[in-house]
Amino acid sequence: MLGSEKMDKDLYNQDLTQASKNTLRDFETFTKELLQSEKLWNLNFIRKKSNELFVQLSGNKEELYSVTDTTVKNEAGDYQIPVRNYKFGETPSQDLLIFVHGGGWSQGNLDTHDYLCRKLSKILGIDVVAVDYRLSPEHPYPTPLNDVFSVYKNCVSDQKYNKILICGDSAGANLCTALCSRVAKSDVKAPYAQILLYPPLNNEFDSGSYKAFEKCIALSKQGTMGFFSNYAGKNITDPSLNSNYEIFPLKNDDLNVYPKTMIFSAGHDVLLDDQVNFAKKLKAANKDVLHTIDKGALHGYMTHGRYYDDLVTENCKKIKAYVYGD
Repeated sequence: MLGSEKMDKDLYNQDLTQASKNTLRDFETFTKELLQSEKLWNLNFIRKKSNELFVQLSGNKEELYSVTDTTVKNEAGDYQIPVRNYKFGETPSQDLLIFVHGGGWSQGNLDTHDYLCRKLSKILGIDVVAVDYRLSPEHPYPTPLNDVFSVYKNCVSDQKYNKILICGDSAGANLCTALCSRVAKSDVKAPYAQILLYPPLNNEFDSGSYKAFEKCIALSKQGTMGFFSNYAGKNITDPSLNSNYEIFPLKNDDLNVYPKTMIFSAGHDVLLDDQVNFAKKLKAANKDVLHTIDKGALHGYMTHGRYYDDLVTENCKKIKAYVYGD
């Protein structure tokens, strides 16, 4: 848990940035329109409208050498996983970043995160592969993780790249962290680094940040618990889930599975305590970890380039400096 009441007060009483206020306005308009719809309880309708909002919140797209869509066969061989390949230059880059999108494991796709993937490729100067894993509740755990693992192994087997970086936002960051545990149990080459953008990591829903921001429309406590339940395939308060560190990575005490780690947190986010505590746990184990809290930012801000583009650009430069030392 966090260290003191003073620290809690400083951490949770942050003024929202203007970008956050603009984003909240768009979320409020979206929610009002959604509540008036006759299709409110239709999963596909909600998913479609949510994805449209995420695309609207995206920023201008960076130009790259090429962007192409293809598929990778999952391990069971019964499904072709859609992926999007971002080529920075004419020839393959020395390193590769595998990106896993967020959206509560039940929303998001290749288009909702196209802006961020292009930005990462442009600023880091490397190729990116984005994974469009199957979504819950139709495909609960472990299917999304299995899909990500299949794509990761496919990229490693290609042997074109020196370093493999994994990066994800929100639910995608959770999958990246779980992927490290999965890779450690295999004979597959481990990632060089994981870049985690505001990941959900635990099932302690009464933490200080959950209490402080539980009704935030960008990501509420109720919404988080619903997303987790969809992904787990059962109510997230079910005691049988407590020991599953592939769903709750903060419960994993084998910290040797993790490579160098960079964590970005939104200051106004129910998940903030999870990330603070994960960074503390890694540091206590002498792991290479860098944690940045963007004060006044909302959950999801790294994909909301319409309002946060300058901050997204700055953070991508921080990732480059952390990975490459420049």
